[in-house]
Formats: sequence, structure tokens, C-alpha cells
Amino acid sequence: MKPAVAKTTKTASKSEVTIKPEAGKKPEPDVRVLKSAVTPSLSGKSKLTYEVGVTSSNDLRLRIVANSGAGSFRQEWVELRAIRAALDKVPRNETVTSDQLVPLFVKESANMPSFVFAVLLHEGLVRRSAKEKRRYERVEPEAFDAAVQALLEGKGAPRTDAKGGKAKGKKAVTEKTPSASTKNKK
Repeated sequence: MKPAVAKTTKTASKSEVTIKPEAGKKPEPDVRVLKSAVTPSLSGKSKLTYEVGVTSSNDLRLRIVANSGAGSFRQEWVELRAIRAALDKVPRNETVTSDQLVPLFVKESANMPSFVFAVLLHEGLVRRSAKEKRRYERVEPEAFDAAVQALLEGKGAPRTDAKGGKAKGKKAVTEKTPSASTKNKK
């Protein structure tokens, strides 16, 4: 997939930017950012900034927005439902890797599956396997779903400590949680 083409034209007193979607491709829906956070990449060589968002039809999306390293990526939103479906192709009792996400990113940056998988690890949707090196186990999504529900209700994410457990008497490190849409308002 090629990115949308941005064309800038000058008028008498202002610049206008026109975004032309790729032919045959639907424009992305408006996505409200619920959370922005930073996580190490799976290799640990860079830090990834990502966002979790929701569409007007309550579809959850993820996207990578920055990388402190040299690896390329696409900033397009990825449906969490599609990610879960890709992981569900593997039996529940088997471990998974970022390879399960490769079909979601055909003709895109080869880094995308691993970068999105790093987000899943950070959000607690997968955990490192204790038995197999470089493999992961899926985690039931209740904690993630509860955190997202709290963000949707405007309550903020539940407080956790650095190890992912409930915070005990400490202020939680707050993550940026913008509430505005990512699309420009007219």
C-alpha cells in the first residue's frame, strides 16, 4: 500500500493541504486517541511511541507514531480485531510470535509485525514464554479491555506500577491521553 499523497498549494494568503487517498482505497475513519505510550522494541534497541484509539463505531485501533531507532514503519491505524484474529489462527495452547501478524502488513515495512507485537507485549495482551526463547503466550484481555473501557468513560487508565501490577500508595506515571480526534477539525 502506498501512503496518501499530500499536495500543498499556495493561495493569496494561506496554504491549503489536500490529501488524496490512494485509488481504490477507502480513507481511514476518524479515530479518537485514547492513549499514547512508549515501549521498548522487541529487540530492545529502540523505543516505540504508539497510540491506542477508537473509531466512532467503537472499533479499537493501534498505530506506531515514532521510533527512536532507524527502523521504518507505517503510521496507519491497525484494527485490534484483525490482530486478535491473526493470533487466534494459532491454537490457544501454542506459543505465538510476531510472524502471526505478517499477513496484516503485506507490502509494508518488514518491521511492522514486530513493532505492533511490542505494543501487544507492553499492553499485556501477550507475555514472554517461560519455556521457549523468543516466543510468547497470549494473555486473556480482561485487564486491557478494562483499561480501555475506563479511558472510554473518561476515568483514565487504572494505575499500575512498573511491573504491571496495581500501584500501592504511589502516584502512577501518567501517560499522555489526548481526547481529540486525530483528524483536523474544520
